[in-house]
Amino acid sequence: MELAIIRPPIISSLELTNGSISPAVSVARVGIARGGMCVCLGLSQIGGVGTVANLVDGVAQGTLAFVLPPLIAVTLSRRDEGLKINNRMDVQEITLGGVLRSEEFRQAGLGMFGICVVLSTSYFTAASMFA
Repeated sequence: MELAIIRPPIISSLELTNGSISPAVSVARVGIARGGMCVCLGLSQIGGVGTVANLVDGVAQGTLAFVLPPLIAVTLSRRDEGLKINNRMDVQEITLGGVLRSEEFRQAGLGMFGICVVLSTSYFTAASMFA
């Protein structure tokens, strides 16, 4: 996780020539560790592990079931159409509103429904935690 956040260009550049770690990396590692501790402390103050699991589960299920599939479908259809347009130059792209194509409105509707599911799950879980 540290390497994903710090993003070094080369892993070996984290260490100096004498084998020690640079001060900037040490400060970043301490910040990451303290941030993780603060998140865990905040979650422990909620009191119910089941409530936190409900929140995480609801957000993950809503995102995986209703948000990601339409996003993937639109991305793949645009990529496939881009390949077809590059092969045939006589195809014109028809868009409605400049953002979505006509066949993408169903996917956008499903994605918006998924966002509503995720937001409602988050809202009702937070309401039950602080009520």
